[in-house]
Amino acid sequence: MNEGLDIRESTIKSEAVFSKDQKHRYLIKRIWDENKPKASIILLNPSLANEYKYDNTSMKAINYLVDNKEYGGIYIVNLYSYIETNSDKVKGNIKRLGKKENDKWIKFAINNSEKVYIAWGSNDGNKTRIEEVINILKYNDCRIVYKLLDKNGDAKHPSICNIVEEEQIDINNIL
Repeated sequence: MNEGLDIRESTIKSEAVFSKDQKHRYLIKRIWDENKPKASIILLNPSLANEYKYDNTSMKAINYLVDNKEYGGIYIVNLYSYIETNSDKVKGNIKRLGKKENDKWIKFAINNSEKVYIAWGSNDGNKTRIEEVINILKYNDCRIVYKLLDKNGDAKHPSICNIVEEEQIDINNIL
């Protein structure tokens, strides 16, 4: 019955870290090959992805890394930890909520990754937080990060484009 077929099996180990009140997500970890290096991606804020569920952004980032073939997993973290499907609503005091815990998980992700991608979209309205994250990167000896690019060579949030390549950027040139 299976003659001439190439049947493949795999397991993706998945983990998500939330606040006890479930209003903040600090990390999603997806590992598909323990023997390969891992990458981190820093996005704006969490949507509804969890240990089981993928959202458009996480799916596109993971697919890009799987296609790249040199990575065996991803750590997904965010500038802000507050879960909100409409990122325009992540403003004011919401931006400061959970920051200390969020910073801990950003450090964890970058310290367990060979490569760090930034994909939070526009810097507008987020400069103070971006400076804080740049300082976390510097303090943890991460001087080079990568932007994800679409087919036109533009850096856009992964949820609104198909990622086809990456561009290296010195963290001093992010802002």
